[in-house]
Amino acid sequence: MTLATKAHNPSAVWTVPEAFRTIYSHGTEVAAGSRMLFVSGQFGVAPDGGLPAEFREQAMLAMANVESLLAAAGMTKSNLVKVNYYLTRARAGASRSGFRGATLSPAHAQSS
Repeated sequence: MTLATKAHNPSAVWTVPEAFRTIYSHGTEVAAGSRMLFVSGQFGVAPDGGLPAEFREQAMLAMANVESLLAAAGMTKSNLVKVNYYLTRARAGASRSGFRGATLSPAHAQSS
């Protein structure tokens, strides 16, 4: 059985290079039985390819990218089931709570 999927690469998120479009998508929607959207790991990269210098701005931009992908699939943050954060510097851990609280609703506790 072939699973119907739909790639989501909205212009509000950085452009996937042509050479990678057959193997990578920012988000993939699966519409069999119930709707699911699988979002690839998002970087704090702006649609123009710019990367902010500060960690908090990168983290906020990464979550904005996730929101753009959700919107492209007709979903919102309330549809999130699991959120993972991967930090490359231990000192960034202290600011994780701040941006998580600023970007995710406390009314809907996503697994992270």
